[in-house]
Amino acid sequence: MSKQNIGYDLEGLDPDGNNVYVEVKSLDFRGQKFRMTNNEYAVAQYYREKYYLTLLIQTQNKIEIDLIKDPINHLVMNRQCVQWVWECSEYSGKTITFDL
Repeated sequence: MSKQNIGYDLEGLDPDGNNVYVEVKSLDFRGQKFRMTNNEYAVAQYYREKYYLTLLIQTQNKIEIDLIKDPINHLVMNRQCVQWVWECSEYSGKTITFDL
């Protein structure tokens, strides 16, 4: 769902049958900084207790998952200005191959 830009990666139900919305961030190590987009932040503010931020940390031996409910009220977020970029995920053209 992330390419749809709806502010979360997964939508599901909790054990009581209530809708929940989950954003997943993959980290290389514990303590690594991560970013939330403006859209993710706004959706987290809207859904509050129904929104979960999942931090996924994979090492050679294990996978650790931190599940943070209502991250807007449980994390300290710093607003940062980052330059705009143009991104392309679909492209085609004439391929030229060089042997090494």
